[in-house]
Amino acid sequence: MKNLNSKIVAAGMLMLMFSLILLSKDNTTISSKLNIRAFNNAGLSGEEMNRVGNEMQRIFRQTGIEASWTDCGTRETPNPACNEQLGPSDFILRILGGGAAKGSGLAGSTLGVSMTPVQGGVLASVYYGKVEELAKQRLASHPQILAHAATHELGHLLLGQLPHTPQGIMRAQWGRTDLQDMSMRRLNFNSTQAGLMKADLQKRMEEAGTEQAASIVKK
Repeated sequence: MKNLNSKIVAAGMLMLMFSLILLSKDNTTISSKLNIRAFNNAGLSGEEMNRVGNEMQRIFRQTGIEASWTDCGTRETPNPACNEQLGPSDFILRILGGGAAKGSGLAGSTLGVSMTPVQGGVLASVYYGKVEELAKQRLASHPQILAHAATHELGHLLLGQLPHTPQGIMRAQWGRTDLQDMSMRRLNFNSTQAGLMKADLQKRMEEAGTEQAASIVKK
């Protein structure tokens, strides 16, 4: 009987340790959601688009934001699901070939751009030609660089007029160390940025609810 009790206790301890290990892997609380509609104008394969989407979802999940990803296809083969009206937590990502057009006012090294009014922007673009240039350093893969660049631009939409930061994913220019951190999944948002982004998403949802209520009252 004594040996049996010892085995039961040992089994219980093992189960407890296993549970703690599982909890320690990802204890991020998801409190906000956003939806990304990605338009592939750079000729990426479906597999590459999936890898980009998975990486963006991982980065946002670390902030407590659950991101859904919809591959909207190409101009030749568009996804009809992306024709639906945008909701308050929907964002458009354009993956463009080459770099910024001449006369656009953007620097030649520009990796991406976002339309950021004081609040409420939904459109971000990334230039795949610049992604390819950074990938030549062989410190991070094409999907990793593209995903981080796209997440950076969406960060601008959620953070509004806040400036770039000296470190992290919201740094203005990425160097070798940043690319290495990217490949090791260490280039992320800080806790302050995470809180501000979740607050922005919450505000968008509240304003959409207020507008909907107002339209019902007017009927």
